[in-house]
Amino acid sequence: MKNHDSERLVTFYKKTLPSIELKEESDLKVYVKVRDDIECALNEGKSWDHVITKIVRQGVQPDQEVLIDVIEHRYKKKVKNAAQALKYLGANISLDSDKLKQFLDRCLLSNREAKFYDILYRAIKNGEKYNLILNSYNSSDFGLPENWINVYGNQTDKNSLIKMAMHYGLEFCDKGFKESELNAIAERIEAPLSVMLEAYDYYSVKRRFKTK
Repeated sequence: MKNHDSERLVTFYKKTLPSIELKEESDLKVYVKVRDDIECALNEGKSWDHVITKIVRQGVQPDQEVLIDVIEHRYKKKVKNAAQALKYLGANISLDSDKLKQFLDRCLLSNREAKFYDILYRAIKNGEKYNLILNSYNSSDFGLPENWINVYGNQTDKNSLIKMAMHYGLEFCDKGFKESELNAIAERIEAPLSVMLEAYDYYSVKRRFKTK
């Protein structure tokens, strides 16, 4: 579906890929744009080499997530490792074989991290309690190790991803909060205040409490 209207793209892909409704709205728009670019290119007869070298941006998580999703969707198989992905892509990829394997390894990691984050984000938005989230979801369930280096080169783990999901799911990125307000939110979802403060500060060097 070649269409640059983001709302129509979102509606179209929600119907065909219901699982993407887990995503937050801003991520969803980026996802469907990249997905549509890749799907349209392949439907027009473009090669996987074209997709990887011309469409998928290295070091950009949504692009890497979508690449793996498209491969799995088209071949109806779960991609477990880079070697398996290479079998589907074929041999005619212009990237050096070692660089291509490293790239696909990063894509797989980005894909699994994104799926884990989407589940955590949606759990936060749905009002699940902190301990339930902490005990119900594990990185291994998504094919991730206990600790990993994300696409941006940062060390991360389940706890870090939960805090990021809280940061966006509780809309800390959009406005300032008094510490008393954060304490009330912590009590509501039964989270330690220390965790709440770390989630609030997830992307901040200095805490941005409201003074009034």
